[in-house]
Amino acid sequence: MNITSAMVLLLNKKENRHCLERFREDVKKMEPTFENHVFLPERWVAGDPLAASKFAKSTFHPFGLGRHICLGYSLAKVAMAANFYCFARKENRIISFDEDKVIFENKLIPEKGIKDHFPGTVVLED
Repeated sequence: MNITSAMVLLLNKKENRHCLERFREDVKKMEPTFENHVFLPERWVAGDPLAASKFAKSTFHPFGLGRHICLGYSLAKVAMAANFYCFARKENRIISFDEDKVIFENKLIPEKGIKDHFPGTVVLED
């Protein structure tokens, strides 16, 4: 039994019918006929016929959330920052950040969600 069959059995209960329909739509979009091997950035634009559903986008949590958050989350952020530093160290251009947009939150569970990106914009000046 594959994961799709298991999900259909789980969602086939009367109280989960609406979830089953959304799941079937999302599975159709994940099949090879959806061209998931091709770079199509428009699939993330709302309103496009190729766009992934809001339900499909909301299910991706690479580090988990709440009390189930990954213990390696902070380590991964440090590794990303270290890689960025190694890249920037070899650059001859000046890199500047929008310092007014930088917010440092050293908390296990931030109130406003988890942000996995560099805040502000990065400007490479020659």
